[in-house]
Amino acid sequence: MSADGSWNCTINSPMGAQQALMTLKTDGNSLSGKMEGAQGTQEFDGGTANGDNLTWKIEMTSPMPMICQKGLKLVMMAVYRAVA
Repeated sequence: MSADGSWNCTINSPMGAQQALMTLKTDGNSLSGKMEGAQGTQEFDGGTANGDNLTWKIEMTSPMPMICQKGLKLVMMAVYRAVA
């Protein structure tokens, strides 16, 4: 299963649960993309895609500085895939 595409997700933040759209792109074992939500869009790169395991880190500046670091198994994401 490819991680490429757009995915609906919920992020539990200090401001409560936030809905976002993650757009992911793999290139070999590299993962990049962007997260779009109510506070704007944040792009990222430097993530990894190793089989079904994905990891990435987003350094956010709005509405407050924070680091969103995630790792997950791709089979769990299939339920949340956004319509392309």
